[in-house]
Amino acid sequence: MAVARKKTDLAESNQIDKERGLRLRYARGLALLSRKELGKFIDYTERSVFSWEEGESPISDKIAFKVIHALQKYNVKCSYEWLMNGVGKSPERIENLQNLILDSSLIEADDQLLFETDIMLFKKRYPDSLVLEIRDDKAVPRYYRNDFLFAPRISQEKFREHWPMGYLYEIEPSVFFPTLIRKQTEKTYTVESLHHDLHEKLYFKGVSLEYFYPIIAVKRKFFSSFY
Repeated sequence: MAVARKKTDLAESNQIDKERGLRLRYARGLALLSRKELGKFIDYTERSVFSWEEGESPISDKIAFKVIHALQKYNVKCSYEWLMNGVGKSPERIENLQNLILDSSLIEADDQLLFETDIMLFKKRYPDSLVLEIRDDKAVPRYYRNDFLFAPRISQEKFREHWPMGYLYEIEPSVFFPTLIRKQTEKTYTVESLHHDLHEKLYFKGVSLEYFYPIIAVKRKFFSSFY
C-alpha cells in the first residue's frame, strides 16, 4: 500500500505542476512575452520557462514571485494565489484607454463597432499611423489571429530599441510584419521577424530606416493592451 500511495502522490504532484505551467503560459501570453524574453527578465533560460510551462519542473515560490514581478513590468496584474493554486481572479492587463477610447460609452458597444470607432479615432490622432489585423497564429504568444495592431509613425529621434511590443516593418509595398528592430550603427538597424515561419528568412542587417512604426496597442476580442 505504501508504494501505491507514493505513486498517487507523485501523480498528484505532476498534475499540480502541469496546471501551474498552463497558468504561467496564459499569463506570459497576456504580457506578450516570449519564453526567451521572460527567462531573460528573471535570469533563467528559455528552456527553464519551457520546463515549467510543460509541467516538467516545479515552479518554486522564488520563481513565482520573480514571474509576478516581471508580469507587472509588462502591465499584467497576476496574484501568487492564482499562479500557484488557481485561486482568485485571473490575470488582467493594467489598461490605459485614454489614447484611443475617448468616449466611455463606447465600452458597452458591440465589438465590431468598437474596433471601427477605435481605428477612426486613432487615425485622426496619428494621421500617418498603421492599423493592421493579424491573419494567422504564427506570432503567438506575442500576437494572435485577428489581433488589431495600432502603430503610429515616428522619426529616428524617437526610436526606442527595446520597445516591448515590437515594430511593424514593411517587407514589400503594403506588406507589413511585426518585428524587433535594434540599432546596429548610428544610421543602420537590424530587423528580426516575430513570425515563426519567416524568422530565419526575415532577418536583415544594415537596414537604413527613416521612419518607424512602434506597436503601441493591441486590441483583442476580450481585452485591449496599451503602452
